[in-house]
Amino acid sequence: MFMLAAHSQLNLHEIELELVHVRASRYLSAAGYVLLLYDHLLTLQDEVKLIWPGPWSLVKILFLINRYSVPLVLTINSWEMSGFTGPNSTTVSTHHMFLIVVYCRRWVPIEGYIEITSLGVSNFLLLLRVHALYGRSRRVLVFLVILYGLTYISILVTATLALVHMIPRLSYSALAGICSVSEKPVTLQAVWAAPLGFEIIIFVMTLHKCLEHAKTQQLQAPILRTLYRDGFLYFLVIVVMRILNLALWIVAPVSLIYLGLYFIWALITLLISRLLLNLRNVSNHTQWSAETDIKGLSIMQFAPRADIDKVPKSKAPVSSTGFTNSTRLTDVMEWSEEEAEDRPDFDPEERRASKRRQQEPDVEVASLDEDMEMGPIRRGTTRHFVVDETRP
Repeated sequence: MFMLAAHSQLNLHEIELELVHVRASRYLSAAGYVLLLYDHLLTLQDEVKLIWPGPWSLVKILFLINRYSVPLVLTINSWEMSGFTGPNSTTVSTHHMFLIVVYCRRWVPIEGYIEITSLGVSNFLLLLRVHALYGRSRRVLVFLVILYGLTYISILVTATLALVHMIPRLSYSALAGICSVSEKPVTLQAVWAAPLGFEIIIFVMTLHKCLEHAKTQQLQAPILRTLYRDGFLYFLVIVVMRILNLALWIVAPVSLIYLGLYFIWALITLLISRLLLNLRNVSNHTQWSAETDIKGLSIMQFAPRADIDKVPKSKAPVSSTGFTNSTRLTDVMEWSEEEAEDRPDFDPEERRASKRRQQEPDVEVASLDEDMEMGPIRRGTTRHFVVDETRP
């Protein structure tokens, strides 16, 4: 949906300028749509390998909903913005125009709430990542949930007020070939400002924890490096884009305020998918499910690599995650395959001796001397005493 002022109130130059703005918005939205689809194809193999066979979890459900619903909605939006959704001239029946206006007044609110929900899912996944980095701290979780709730309650309230104001004023511009409105609701500024504040706080918390891990040399864990690298890239790109979009909303003319709307939506969806898929040290879907679940990563305790370096190589476990003390079955440490090839898992002589001991009768010989010291009872069997008659 784009905003276009009423043509009757504009001169020819202003109409031409607004059409240029609409064309620029179309191209930028199309660029975001194509970029999202292209990245989806690039990462589809990783998705099939890491996510599809894995057990269902909240993170997996949210990931798949966001990954497939956004391209679908942006496909409909691209069709609506293409100019082929309605008549391209003003010579159209009143009934036909009425149906097009009804479409605009129904689709615009639906699309708006879907976008708010999608961006909310993305920020919720960010919330889980920060909660994990803070060791699943209950205080951090309470703070983040309250912050998240206040943010999206304010977004929903302001968006609803703005839509109530906009819907009666929505119409169809036959000249531009899109749904249009002649004024922008001021309350929609909060829809951009609120998530920007949330993401800045998330960024500051992530940076604080990164500095702590750097001081304790815990950034050597590959999964930590991946999380911080992708997280900082996400925040840098999204915060800059949100600031630009908020500035456009405040100072730009009505025909430009949605210049980056759909591009940012596509970009956020792309980056949040990359953020979860780029756990480069995770090699199979079981590990991915454990490390990206609500409890999976957050219950792991980050330990310096120096603690493991003190263990002999033959007995040093190799963790696929870089974390220790996990309570999940899928996070159990795996033994190095290289060590397994260098030496056998058992000593043949020791195994043969063990078999001989197992074949011996569960009878022990004890002398009648003094207090008769008795050895340990093997396998919890009944103890028998045999008198050695050969002794004088």
